Amino acid sequence: MHMTCILLYFITIYAFLKRPYIKRTSFFKKIKQSNLPTGFYGLIGPNINSSSVETLFDLFMGDGIIQGVFIKPDNITFVKHIIKTDKWIHESKYGTFSKHPYCLPFYMFAHKLGMIPNVFDLANTAFMSVKNKTYSLFERDYPYEISIQNHTITTLKKVVLPYTETISGHSVYNGSHIHSIDYNIILKIVRYLVLDERFKFVSEVDIPMKYIPLVHDFGILKNGMVCLDTPFFWNFSKIIPVEFDSKQPAFFHVYKNNTNSKLRLRTYSVDDPFFIFHYANIREHSNNSIEIYAPCYDKLDFAGLDIAGKYRKIMIHSNSSKVIVYKNPILENMNLDFPILWKEYVVLREIQNKTISGFVICKDLDFIKRIPLPRNRYFCGEPRIFEMEGCPFLIGFSYDENQMGYLSVINIWKNNYTEIALNDTVTIGFHSILLR
Repeated sequence: MHMTCILLYFITIYAFLKRPYIKRTSFFKKIKQSNLPTGFYGLIGPNINSSSVETLFDLFMGDGIIQGVFIKPDNITFVKHIIKTDKWIHESKYGTFSKHPYCLPFYMFAHKLGMIPNVFDLANTAFMSVKNKTYSLFERDYPYEISIQNHTITTLKKVVLPYTETISGHSVYNGSHIHSIDYNIILKIVRYLVLDERFKFVSEVDIPMKYIPLVHDFGILKNGMVCLDTPFFWNFSKIIPVEFDSKQPAFFHVYKNNTNSKLRLRTYSVDDPFFIFHYANIREHSNNSIEIYAPCYDKLDFAGLDIAGKYRKIMIHSNSSKVIVYKNPILENMNLDFPILWKEYVVLREIQNKTISGFVICKDLDFIKRIPLPRNRYFCGEPRIFEMEGCPFLIGFSYDENQMGYLSVINIWKNNYTEIALNDTVTIGFHSILLR
């Protein structure tokens, strides 16, 4: 019996030492000692029950909800706000629209006639900050201006633009201009838009696409943009009538407005096609080649959730007109997406069993480390990075098996994990913002 106890003791010690190192500390103590970021962290996403999500289409079609925390050294206030879009207001009065894909053409036609609001009036994808104003975005509608102050989130107004019907959910403000796109699935055109800080029109260019232009994100160049033309085709035998054809090539379209008119738009073929939800980093070289880092999806079915992002390096060689895709065998065995660029590193969410189980850090295409989450903790969406005493930290929302929420902070290099219970449920989200 004595020897059995000794053996169990050493087995327990060994098992403990083999666990990922997760240090739990008092969150409030950490705030007082280290002065965590005073301000606001917010996560935007679809207001849906995650357990009812069966397809990517379901995931994208939820009304926008902001979950956020106002952070002070001695106080944290958790808030939720459903974005009061025209669609949400209409449904509050007259009942909800059907979410069946076959109803969408009729709703879109009725919207064109001015009978109902845009059923894609969702504002659920991302934030964009332009100086002292914050906007919520969805790629098939206009932006909504949001007020975030005094422990309160308020929907202010929809910003209606006279020169386009939609702007991208991944519109980018670079300090002087807003860069965005609109796409037309009938004419197969992507419009690249440059706007000023008040959404006034500056310039546009139409980029012809070969396939149905479902362009979720695009890359900003010094004087132009790059977007991927993935082989999507109509297939009306499917409930969601869009199909990815892996036997057809994909194309990168590169537009540069600082060259002569014949060279402003160039197209490069990719034999093994893929789709990109989010670009991680883009570098332009002196020989006009473009280096892209992004999670790539070799297959995509909007009627399911079986997707896997493979983080890769893509080189577009201007002189030879070739596209070369580089792969790291370690990263090919992981499901990664939602990249966050921090200095020379990229932090990506890792998906296991359809939940965010941790994070992976890469430098270029090199695997640096994995950041595990504690047992029974799963992240809701995209975290943000802030620095404290020269050290990078992730901040975001996580939840347990009962969907109860926590504000979680992780030291990227040491894996120290701290959290505070929000005493409320949290739901899945897409992109986030940190206002300080």
